Amino acid sequence: MVLQRSGIGHESLYHHYRGKEDLALDAISHMRDHAVAFLEGQHQPGDAEADAVHAGTAAALDRLFVRRGVRR
Repeated sequence: MVLQRSGIGHESLYHHYRGKEDLALDAISHMRDHAVAFLEGQHQPGDAEADAVHAGTAAALDRLFVRRGVRR
């Protein structure tokens, strides 16, 4: 399915990734980075409640992704 949607060949995919798990982990890491960037763009520094939510969310995401071996 990934190969069909991307339009690339099998050899090209496995040139960049060791397998499906590596591809999935990279995709998840990419989504995490975009989510954090979005949250940071919505964040208003100086708002104590927002600061706490932002810090807690970032810490939770980092902890989750480090445990899963996704964080680079």
